Amino acid sequence: MVVYTSQNFPNADFTEISKLATDVTKVTQECCQGDLLECADDKAELAKYMCANQASISSKLQACCDKPVLQKSHCLAIGEHNDMPVDLPSLADDFDGGQVCTNYVAAKDIFLSKFLNEYSRTHPDYSVALFLRIAKKYEATLEKCCAEADPGACYGKVRC
Repeated sequence: MVVYTSQNFPNADFTEISKLATDVTKVTQECCQGDLLECADDKAELAKYMCANQASISSKLQACCDKPVLQKSHCLAIGEHNDMPVDLPSLADDFDGGQVCTNYVAAKDIFLSKFLNEYSRTHPDYSVALFLRIAKKYEATLEKCCAEADPGACYGKVRC
């Protein structure tokens, strides 16, 4: 869900993306389990949150936020999303430097979620399946190289 949310809202920061991904996952689980009342209530709450925080999520939510309650959630899910920002930092800044292993070992799931967030923001045309393969390969590389005495040298030998 991080990939999908990051691709649709590339201007949102990781904290916002993480919250939205968690909330959308919760709503989806409730809807799929057949709890229709809780599903509808949570969809409305998520839409309310997104509309109240559209400045930090996307500049293109207003048209959906102006719709009636029953149409708002659907519109937000399929509506127009922001274009990729031109000033995004390079992935190398956070995911290919000297602190990579330290950051990865400290919080693996968060580190990989941030990686997926940043990578998917810059590649809105890639599929979720491709991102999951990339993340799996990157995780395997980190597991291998971070156990080495010289992780940087190890990264240089890895073939994609």
